[in-house]
Amino acid sequence: MAQQLTRHGIASGFRSPVWVAAKSGSLAGVVRNEIGVISHPDGRRYAAAIFTRSLPGSDDFAIIGAIGTATALAATALREGGA
Repeated sequence: MAQQLTRHGIASGFRSPVWVAAKSGSLAGVVRNEIGVISHPDGRRYAAAIFTRSLPGSDDFAIIGAIGTATALAATALREGGA
């Protein structure tokens, strides 16, 4: 996962110095998923798994961006909650 070249999906929700290793997958333009590990400089790590389903012809870029946004919101909530 650390060798994934794209910075879309989960990684799009984070900026340096946070490091993201993630792997995406899709099926016939209907299913878009991504799993990954988000590593913070303080040593905290969070595993994330995002699974989506959409109608054929949906806006792929919006869905991929939403994956990053949703993951960032969840990770922030965990960090602020002391997890």
